[in-house]
Amino acid sequence: EDDDVSIHLTLGISTADYDFCLRGLRGALLQHMGQDTNLDSEMNIPDDIFWHLWSPLPVGCLAPGAVLEVDPEESLLRHVCEALRK
Repeated sequence: EDDDVSIHLTLGISTADYDFCLRGLRGALLQHMGQDTNLDSEMNIPDDIFWHLWSPLPVGCLAPGAVLEVDPEESLLRHVCEALRK
């Protein structure tokens, strides 16, 4: 009889499931401004833009270290805004 217990944990960060991606932030911002949140057709945008929109928000452990070195709050806000402008 084996009394050893083994527990395995897999940690995954799914940015798309809960809109923790640039697309989700874009939609929330446009909705807050009273603007149309739909992309004309996500199937007709270039691949690089599509994948950029689905990229995770660059915050927390995903924020570049250089962004957080000086005035982290303002630097991070600028960094996320720049990512949204692309």
